Amino acid sequence: MDSEAISNVDKLIPQMPYEIPDKPIKVRGGRNLEYLRRLFPHQERLRTIAKSVNKLIDEERVEFNYFRGYEVRNYTERLIAEAIRYGDCHKPTMELANFYLNDKTLIHKLFKVLVPRYLNYTTSFTSMHLLPSMKIDWSNPEEKQTVTQKVIIELKENPYPPITEYKIDRKNLLHNILLSEASKDYYRQKTMSNVNETEVD
Repeated sequence: MDSEAISNVDKLIPQMPYEIPDKPIKVRGGRNLEYLRRLFPHQERLRTIAKSVNKLIDEERVEFNYFRGYEVRNYTERLIAEAIRYGDCHKPTMELANFYLNDKTLIHKLFKVLVPRYLNYTTSFTSMHLLPSMKIDWSNPEEKQTVTQKVIIELKENPYPPITEYKIDRKNLLHNILLSEASKDYYRQKTMSNVNETEVD
């Protein structure tokens, strides 16, 4: 297989920056739906994830608890990858989009906005950011049980300001200018000294 073919495959199957586990992670649908989750564990799990995928495609940056966010990210990546690979004329892909996107206007967004945006990507389409842990009283068992690590899942190239800090250009700070000029002056004098010594010899 030549390099061009490999590149095309990479575009169709993005390289995820993490390992996807073989077994699904438990995702709860809330206390009000707990009885349904116990009766229909697989169906309710997918419905719960579908609601979150719908929200992520719509808002492009959403806060979840860690396990929900982890699974939503996986399913969103797969949905976008399938849309890029097969397009909107492929019936199974349209059924997939129809299931995960309850807001049907988002199906148009998936194929007409996100697919062109990520068409040449060879990496993941989403990013996950861990939020700082909450300050809690670890001696309180009830409070300890309610703690979950929060994460932000976002679609890349979303319209919001970046979460990660900008790289600050420090070249124009006063002390860096002075150090730079002092360094130049030092090497200038050293060069002149070497030239003078050569002339004397």
